[in-house]
Amino acid sequence: MDGWMDAWIVHDQRLYGIFWKHAVLLQATREQTSLIYFPHFLNSVSLPVRSASDVQGVVELSCETSKCAGVTSPEQTELHDWFQAVSTDRMSAVQITEGRVSVGMCSQSLFYRQALPSAGEPKLCVLLLHGIRFSSQNWLGIGSLNALAEAGYRALAIDLPGLGESKAAEAPAVVGEPAPAEFLRQVCDGLNTGPVVVISPSLSGMYSLPFLFQHSEQLKAYIPVAPICTDKFKAEQYRAVQVPTLIVYGDQDTQLGEVSLNNLKNLPNHKVVVMQGAGHPCYLDDPVTWHKVILEFLHTLL
Repeated sequence: MDGWMDAWIVHDQRLYGIFWKHAVLLQATREQTSLIYFPHFLNSVSLPVRSASDVQGVVELSCETSKCAGVTSPEQTELHDWFQAVSTDRMSAVQITEGRVSVGMCSQSLFYRQALPSAGEPKLCVLLLHGIRFSSQNWLGIGSLNALAEAGYRALAIDLPGLGESKAAEAPAVVGEPAPAEFLRQVCDGLNTGPVVVISPSLSGMYSLPFLFQHSEQLKAYIPVAPICTDKFKAEQYRAVQVPTLIVYGDQDTQLGEVSLNNLKNLPNHKVVVMQGAGHPCYLDDPVTWHKVILEFLHTLL
């Protein structure tokens, strides 16, 4: 089984372009991996590889559909060569790099990942923040960086101070309290984002909300995902902000999801998407719906 895993892991333990030619999607959730069949064409998806059992499911499906894929037999070398060819073709459409950005408010630089379209100028810049148990790796793992870049956007995901690859950087505020708005302004300046779309789940609300209220002119749009600190601001502050906002949360997130919605709905220019069957990190529970929702919203900004 280990040999199969080595053959199928392409980058960062992720599988790309799984059966995209014959419209079969493997959807990974935190609990299980399941097959969903679509009657229409899919370009590509990413699947985090959590265990050998995930890969075994891919191999079994490959053998069943090998004829459709143009492979005449389910031999390991043929399947591997076919998959590598497909994944290389799909990955070539996106350029993913890593780097660090200096922020005046932090003693140490912050780590970031960037995905760019293979050709042409990006339509918009999207900055992805994260929750306390996560990092930019999660956006890479579920395919959000790839999905955004393939759609023509510049996607930037940072590791917030004290977390991920930015552990050495001291946070400018204690968890649960709004950070100075200057922090995200310095991040955006350092990364040359220009007018930016900010995706802000959970913990990152302590950074994104002050930025929203004090530097709204630098925001192209705001996508909060059950962020913290929404109760730290008054209703009139929300009503004064005209930034297009897409509020996303999982219907199983009956605490922070609903609390944040009650405050965020005071933003006058907002839409709400409730992801069915999803919890607090709804994007992890259903990456396919997540990507569809955000890409449709971003298209309205063009």
